[in-house]
Amino acid sequence: MFQGEGQNRTEELESNLPSTSSEARVAMSASTGNQKKRLTVHEKLANDFHEHKLKYLKEEHEMKMKILQVELEIKMKEREMQQAQMSHQYMNL
Repeated sequence: MFQGEGQNRTEELESNLPSTSSEARVAMSASTGNQKKRLTVHEKLANDFHEHKLKYLKEEHEMKMKILQVELEIKMKEREMQQAQMSHQYMNL
């Protein structure tokens, strides 16, 4: 293929693609050698949403783990108190 034929083929492919589709942007940038894809506003918003969702889920998980840790500490103290009370009762028998 000659240099001029490649350029004509690229122009032909680009003219057949709708200019608003994301596939068209990727195909055009790939055909011109530019591999970087620009994100649409909707894609940026979706990415931001997922980042915030992950951040929220992480914070929620950390909070639940703190609550479980406190509950465990309370139960351990209750058990110690019951054991101390039981040992005190056995000594008085």
